[in-house]
Amino acid sequence: MYEKFGVIKKDCYVREVNGRHFFRKYQGFGISLDVLHELVELKVKKVVFIYTTAKNGKEVYSTTLQAFLESDLEFDNGEEDLQRFVRIKEMQGD
Repeated sequence: MYEKFGVIKKDCYVREVNGRHFFRKYQGFGISLDVLHELVELKVKKVVFIYTTAKNGKEVYSTTLQAFLESDLEFDNGEEDLQRFVRIKEMQGD
């Protein structure tokens, strides 16, 4: 699973994303609720997105797993499982 959606390094979940992963409606990135529950079980504390764009190259955004758990921004497109989002303006950018 983590090879497809990201990797876990110690207590940090790292995921490489691109423009198609950026959810414009919420101006941020999402994580499936199924994956969130697994990350809780694995005692992950931090979430890092490495965002690659043609214009800016790589940008890094990080936040806590708790921010995703507390977020009320959710989307279900009916084809995949429910996702929860955190806006990039609420994340730390590097």
